[in-house]
Amino acid sequence: MTKQVQEGVQKEILKHRLHGNPIFYEEDNILIMENPDGKKFEINLEDDEIKIIRELDE
Repeated sequence: MTKQVQEGVQKEILKHRLHGNPIFYEEDNILIMENPDGKKFEINLEDDEIKIIRELDE
């Protein structure tokens, strides 16, 4: 079941990217926004707005 869930999540992420939407996730306690072109940014959310802190190396 876990494999099916992971495959489903990966499929949805791909669809999200193909529609030009960024992906948001957390890694090592850092909030990350990954654009469809693969660029990654450390972000903070302030008053429901995204504030880019820095671009991350891939």
